[in-house]
Amino acid sequence: MELIVISDTKLKVILTEEEMESYGLIGEGEEEPPRTAVERLLADIRRLSGFDAVNARVLVQLWRDRSGGGEMFVTRLSGTGSGGRREEYRMRRGRVLYSFDGIDAMTAACRVLAGRAYGGVSDAYRGEDGVWYLSLEDEDDGEEPGILGVLSEYGVRRSGTVLTFLTEHARLIARGSAVDALAPLAR
Repeated sequence: MELIVISDTKLKVILTEEEMESYGLIGEGEEEPPRTAVERLLADIRRLSGFDAVNARVLVQLWRDRSGGGEMFVTRLSGTGSGGRREEYRMRRGRVLYSFDGIDAMTAACRVLAGRAYGGVSDAYRGEDGVWYLSLEDEDDGEEPGILGVLSEYGVRRSGTVLTFLTEHARLIARGSAVDALAPLAR
């Protein structure tokens, strides 16, 4: 297990397939992992790093990678867990990342995806270098051409390692539903 502190309230956890299995985080199909499995992992994270997400309200996002392992982002929300603990556990399919030379190309791509009823999770970033990025849940399971295949007309597909770079060197513009938020801005 690799732990990367992103901020005082956010932690990235990289897990191998064996670790995912040992914590019981691998469900059947799109089934969400049981709450107890996530709580056990959070307790181990607190023990190893001091990052306390056990006694707080948290948002847990878990993505599986193609190797069978996964990346988990743990965000500590304001307030404590007593009486109002709220969790959101969602297994996510693989992520793909595209870069765009300008905001116009990215919003045009979002308009096309929205027109094709893209329903996956999407995040938009602006890099320090002025490049725009769109991170998308891969509804096509990596097969092109699919609903995401059209993006190559507007931008360039990037490796997943760029997403890690973005957390440090880019500004988050829209989280969760960037396609829906940016599509109306297309010219």
